[in-house]
Amino acid sequence: MILLINRYAVAVAVAVAVAVAVAVAVAVAVAVAVAVAVAVAVAVAVAVAVAVAVAVAVA
Repeated sequence: MILLINRYAVAVAVAVAVAVAVAVAVAVAVAVAVAVAVAVAVAVAVAVAVAVAVAVAVA
């Protein structure tokens, strides 16, 4: 009986560990997506600033 309980405990521990690993992986993926979005926003802002500077220089 104790062996059966221990097997359930191990199975639960493994399931929890897998769930935590998946949650960490999702969090990392979200962080990477946010970083990419910020990088794109910065690139767009720089492109707009350059376009405005060129327009002002030409005018």
